[in-house]
Amino acid sequence: MNTLRLFFTHLVIAFVLFPFNSIIAQSRTSQVFYIQHQTSGKFLHPSGGVAGQGVDLVLYDGVSEQAAFYIEYAEEGNWGYLVSAINPQLTVHPRGSSINSGNGSLLGFWTGKYEGTQFRINPETKTIQHKSGRYWHPHGGSDMPGNGTALVIYDGDNQNTKFKAVDRNGRTLDLLSPLSISSRWKMIESEENKTNTSIYLEKSVQIGSYSRTTTTNESEVTLSGGLEGSFFGIGASTSTEYRSLFSQTKESIKNKKQVEKKYYTLYPGTSVVLWQKEIVSRHFNGSEATLSTNQVKWLPAGENPNY
Repeated sequence: MNTLRLFFTHLVIAFVLFPFNSIIAQSRTSQVFYIQHQTSGKFLHPSGGVAGQGVDLVLYDGVSEQAAFYIEYAEEGNWGYLVSAINPQLTVHPRGSSINSGNGSLLGFWTGKYEGTQFRINPETKTIQHKSGRYWHPHGGSDMPGNGTALVIYDGDNQNTKFKAVDRNGRTLDLLSPLSISSRWKMIESEENKTNTSIYLEKSVQIGSYSRTTTTNESEVTLSGGLEGSFFGIGASTSTEYRSLFSQTKESIKNKKQVEKKYYTLYPGTSVVLWQKEIVSRHFNGSEATLSTNQVKWLPAGENPNY
């Protein structure tokens, strides 16, 4: 009994000195998403409508909250576990849960996370690949599978094996974990006073503007009302600098302060540059995502805060 009491005393001390989340390594996870079969437009559902141990996955019309997922990334690249968002004890397994699961292995909900239950979603090829190298297929291989069609893994991919991660409204999501995260100062504009009198400057800068440059050099710019830190790789293992920067920016948007006003008195014969810090995430497919933060400042022309 004394030994047991001493054990619990030491356990309490450990939790006081080392909070639980610092003892257990934090996993990198994606945002929540749904999976849609591209050619049929059908979504993943648990067979019977309710996610549970041993329940197979099928295709069916409409979105089901019972088949909402997030990726818990493994150590290697963008491989990870497809975790049920409503019951995180459940993950997607091929029948047998083996890295050598063969052609025709059914996909379903089971507990446990093993190398043989890792998958990789590729948003460019629109494929979902098992760690064995096999791809998700609708059973039977049809481009227009009917309601209740099971999902299997099989060698190769084609036009009928395309799946995409989407939000509840069917908008495509990019779930790739960034290769690197950094920050940099971006020049917004410059001003020069060529007059003999001082000029009072007032400039408005947008906060929370999200920009993604794809491999085709297209740029999408939207205002991020609900920022997802996971897309920028912001998690417990991220440096304090980036977590703090992201939190401050998200708080500004939450408080509807999406425009930062900066003032400056520009004296005769001087020049000034307005800079804004942005978070940058770079992905393995060559794309780059940036988020404009609430850190904005004027600097005399010739001064670059990046150096």
